[in-house]
Amino acid sequence: MQKANNARLMEQVGSQYVKSYAAATAWGNVASMYLSLPMLRGFWPMGAVDDTGAVVDASGMANLLTYAGNPTYDWQGLVPYVDLDGTGDYLWGADNATLDILGTEAFVANPGLTLGGWFYIDAATSSGPLFCKWGAAGSYSYLLQVVKSAPNYSAQFYVSVDGTAVVNVAQTTLQELDTWAFIACRFTPSTELKIRTNMVVKENVAAIPAGIFGSNANLTIGTDTPAATFRTGKVAYPFVCAAAISDTIIAALFHHTRALFGV
Repeated sequence: MQKANNARLMEQVGSQYVKSYAAATAWGNVASMYLSLPMLRGFWPMGAVDDTGAVVDASGMANLLTYAGNPTYDWQGLVPYVDLDGTGDYLWGADNATLDILGTEAFVANPGLTLGGWFYIDAATSSGPLFCKWGAAGSYSYLLQVVKSAPNYSAQFYVSVDGTAVVNVAQTTLQELDTWAFIACRFTPSTELKIRTNMVVKENVAAIPAGIFGSNANLTIGTDTPAATFRTGKVAYPFVCAAAISDTIIAALFHHTRALFGV
């Protein structure tokens, strides 16, 4: 009897695992998961692309990402992504109020900033900006960058309170190159900066500003607004929200999409 009960329990657990985390199920739910994020300001699945090569914003905010250089759109299994070759490839969205996330929005219960997505950091990449609204000195807002230390890299998250002075959090655990990784960054005003790469979390709670500078820099993927350095790699499902999203939601995004990326 005990063996039969154990077998039924294992079957139930296995069925629930497949239902929750199998690639096909994750793929079917991924859009609704991202579109349900609190205070979503931009979500680019990399599947809807117009006749100019620009990526459609699925959030409803109309933050089109314009094609620059010669990136290509492809898919791996069930995942559409943009592939950047490091020689002038990037995507950019024009500066506007929906992307000027300050962390002081009074109508948000948990104001702040959360951004991230799935990133494949190629071994050929150099250190520098990955996903940001970051211009020249004086027009810094927020930045996710990678720092290469072959054969690994670390992810770093920066915000600026005045366009010049910055505070950041940097992961001390190095991540493997040439693999997909879920990276999510969160700014909670006056409280913390936090960055997560897959299961690795790093937090900074020292001298955290009360808000973020609203610069006139464009939102960019693969470089910053000065476009001095370009990333090599792939980007899927990038998003940005005008809220300090909970650890529970961020973890759910990772766990319910990881099967799509073999993580």
